Amino acid sequence: MRNNSDHVVVKRSEWREALAREMTVYRKNSFGIAVALLLSGCVTNGTQLDEETLGSLNPGVTTSDEAIVLLGTPSDTIVQSDGTMVLQYVSMRREAVRGTTGSLTAGTVTVTTTTNVNFDNARKFTTYASSQGVTR
Repeated sequence: MRNNSDHVVVKRSEWREALAREMTVYRKNSFGIAVALLLSGCVTNGTQLDEETLGSLNPGVTTSDEAIVLLGTPSDTIVQSDGTMVLQYVSMRREAVRGTTGSLTAGTVTVTTTTNVNFDNARKFTTYASSQGVTR
């Protein structure tokens, strides 16, 4: 129904029905997205560092503060008794385990990547090392 100013006038009951229809569509779409994410089977937590970013650290030049700006906040900061420091970055990725026939089995694997970024006692970058572990 239209009035003279070309504004749409809707009865409250019609508005509620339209809102209910939209919410039903939203719920169905949200459920579909959640199922797709679950079936994709990949969830990552933590900071994943790539070789290109780590390669931009210059030994003897890049400071620990500059590294944090570049790499993000570390999972842990370790100061050794000799004054050297390690920024430790840990990421965990969970993946669904597929059976030999391609069907989804009732399990997941967790891939944990730990990267240690090392600094001398003057807080200048020296080296980095990464390791991965897989648990079921």
